[in-house]
Amino acid sequence: MYYTRGHPRDYDRWANKYGAKGWAFEDVLPHFRDIENYHVQTADEYHGTGGEVPVDYSNATTLLCQLLMEACSQAGFPHVDYNGHPTQPGCSRLQINSAEGERFSASKAFIQPVVAKRENLHVAMYSQVTKVNFNGKRTVGVQFTRFGVQQNVSAGREVILSAGTVGSAQLLLLSGVGPREDLEKLQIPVVADLPVGRNLQDHVALMLGFPISTDVTAGIPPLSLDDVALYASKKTGMISIPAAGEFLQFLHSDYAMDPDVPDIEVAVMSATPASELLKAWMVATGLQPEAFDSFIGPTIGQPGFRVVPVLNRPKSHGSIRLRSTDPNDPPYIDEAIFDHPDDVKAVAQGTKKFIDSMLSTEAMKSIGVKPWNVTFPPCAKAGSQWSEEYIACVFQHMAQIVWHMCCTVAMGTHTGAVVDERLRVRGEVTGLRVADASVMPDIVAGHTNAPSMMIGSKAAAMIMEDYAGLQ
Repeated sequence: MYYTRGHPRDYDRWANKYGAKGWAFEDVLPHFRDIENYHVQTADEYHGTGGEVPVDYSNATTLLCQLLMEACSQAGFPHVDYNGHPTQPGCSRLQINSAEGERFSASKAFIQPVVAKRENLHVAMYSQVTKVNFNGKRTVGVQFTRFGVQQNVSAGREVILSAGTVGSAQLLLLSGVGPREDLEKLQIPVVADLPVGRNLQDHVALMLGFPISTDVTAGIPPLSLDDVALYASKKTGMISIPAAGEFLQFLHSDYAMDPDVPDIEVAVMSATPASELLKAWMVATGLQPEAFDSFIGPTIGQPGFRVVPVLNRPKSHGSIRLRSTDPNDPPYIDEAIFDHPDDVKAVAQGTKKFIDSMLSTEAMKSIGVKPWNVTFPPCAKAGSQWSEEYIACVFQHMAQIVWHMCCTVAMGTHTGAVVDERLRVRGEVTGLRVADASVMPDIVAGHTNAPSMMIGSKAAAMIMEDYAGLQ
C-alpha cells in the first residue's frame, strides 16, 4: 500500500549493469505514468493522472506527522516528492495507493473492473498451478489442481507466470527450469539449466518504540468506538491511515553502493510504541517472547510512536530451493540477512543518523521525544546505548524482513539472468515469460508494490508488441 517507485538510478542500473535493455528509468517512467491516477498536488512530467491506480496521501493526518516534517526542515533535510524529480533523499508524507480510506489493490485496479466484460479473460478461482508443461523446450501449457482434481490447460501462444518471487521460482524449479545440480538431486528432468532462485533479495527492518514524555499525545489518541464508527460511515479518521504510516525519510549511509541513491529508509508509524497485538505479530514472525518482554514490553501503554529503519539496498543475497517435488511442500527460503557485513553497519548508521539529527530538533523536543532507555539485555556490552555498535547488535537479534522479496528470476544478460529483457525465459525455452517482482535483477530503494505493477504494465505492452497484427 506504500506507493514508492524507488530511485531512478535503480532502473538505470537494471539496464546498464545487468543488460536489461529497455528498463532504464526513461523507459519505465511512461508505464508508471500509465497506471497512476495521482491526486497528490504535484502535477508534472513524472506523474500520471488517468491510470487505474489512485495515489494520494492518507485522508487523515496527525500532529506527529506535521512535527516530523518540521523536524526535517530544522535538521536540514528537504521536503521531497520521492516519486517525482530524481532527488529522493529527504522527507515526505507517505504516498499510498488508496481510495476512500481503503487499500486499492492491483486486483481492484486491473482485474475486477474488466473480469465480467472480457470474453478472453477467465479467472479460475480455487486453483493452484503445480507445473509448467513442456514438449522439449517448447512450453505447451500448465498443470493445475482445482478442488483436489488435477487438470491441464494448453497454451495457444505462451504461458506467463505471475506467481510472485517465491511462487514463480518454485514453479520453474518444479518444471525443470533451474540449477541442474539442484534439479538432479530431486530427479527432476532438466529443461533448462538456469540460476532460478539464486538472487533472492529483500528489505530488512527493525521496529523501535519512541516514547514521548510530555502530556501532549502528538495527535495520536487511543482508538475508540467513535473512531470505528467514523471509519465505518465515512472511511476517514485514524483507522484510514494505512498501518498508521504517515511519514518517510530517505537517508545515505557511508556504506551505500551508489552515493546518489539512498540506502536507508525510515518510516514513522503514528501508533503507540508497543501493544499486545505487536507482540503477537513479532513473535509470530520469529522474535523470542522473552526478547519482546524485556526490551519492548515496558513501553506498552505509553504515549509515543514507532520508528522503522529499513535497509533499502542490501548487499546480502539469499536463495530459494525446493524442499521436495511436492508443489504443496513450501520451498526452503534463505533470506541471508546480514550475510554481508556492510548491511548491518549501514542500517545501524542510518538509524543513528535519524536519532541524532531528528530528535535534537525543536519540533521533536516540543513533545519530549527520547529513544527508549531500556537496554536490550543481549546487547548490554555491545557499546553505549544507541551507539552504532549497540544498534547493530539490536538489529542482529531483532531485525525482520519486510516481505519485499524479489529478484529470484532475474532479467538481463548477466550470468545470474533467468529471463531476457522481454521477460522470456532463457536457455532456448520458448513460449514462457515471467512478469512479477521476481524478474527484478536488483532490489529497488523503495517498496516493491509500485514497481511490481509497473512491471505488469510493461510486460503487457511488450506482449502486445510481439503479437501485433495476429488474431
